[in-house]
Amino acid sequence: MPFEFGKPMLDDRALEDAGICARTLHKWYLTMCSKGKKENQLSMTFTDKALLRTGDGTNNNALAVKDLFDLFKFLPMDIALVKFYELYLCRKNQASPPKDFAFLDPAGVSTGSKLEAKDKVRYISNALKDMTGNNKKYLMIPFNEENHWILIVIVPTYNAALYLDSLGSRRRTHNGTSQLIKSAYDQYLKETVDYRPPSGLELEQKYNFECHKHSSTDLCGFYVCHHMRLIVEKLKGDPADLKLPSRQLTKHELSCVREELSLFINTEVIDKHGQYHLPYLK
Repeated sequence: MPFEFGKPMLDDRALEDAGICARTLHKWYLTMCSKGKKENQLSMTFTDKALLRTGDGTNNNALAVKDLFDLFKFLPMDIALVKFYELYLCRKNQASPPKDFAFLDPAGVSTGSKLEAKDKVRYISNALKDMTGNNKKYLMIPFNEENHWILIVIVPTYNAALYLDSLGSRRRTHNGTSQLIKSAYDQYLKETVDYRPPSGLELEQKYNFECHKHSSTDLCGFYVCHHMRLIVEKLKGDPADLKLPSRQLTKHELSCVREELSLFINTEVIDKHGQYHLPYLK
């Protein structure tokens, strides 16, 4: 069924199969609609400092009601949902932070970004300098490339960039993206001394790094979120030692991503004690 504001996003059967966090978020949406709220009044806009920023200001994150529909129905993810998942990983690990990992804002680098190419290069190179200066080892970049999500993980210590593309060999090579990453890495090396890799080595870009695969672009955002969690859990040193499955994600695994995002929105955005709560979200 298509999205229609004010109408249930999931039928009774789908709600029974959904997790408690998704059901809670769905109930909140229907309650807001019953109070006569308009569609634009349900948008969630907030700032954060967890992601490496594109400039001196804070990031602005807006989640529209239609984005919730896409989340519930496993449809293509908007950038805001992927950013929310990055923030979820940061909050989830608050007691034991993912201290080795830094997260980049996909809005600053993805296809369609308002930044010019030279500014994207500067953004990524600055992020690399920031993360190494803070003793982080891995830079996580969810990247929307022509309406398809991939995950790029840059590991300066091993002079490597991993491309986790859930469509794999079914897609063309990442020509424009790989040139952007190379230019940013070269800029980072020119401006960095303490973390410079051995002389003569160039960044090795490992395309089609083994990861979960599927055949639908609808689900690529969910795959990127799942891959980010796996990278945080499993990448501990040399990328050559990292082995991920190549099978499709199960319905349960996809539902876990939906549940985690629903949990973050419920507890960190909607709840009045949440870190990203705005007063009008009552």
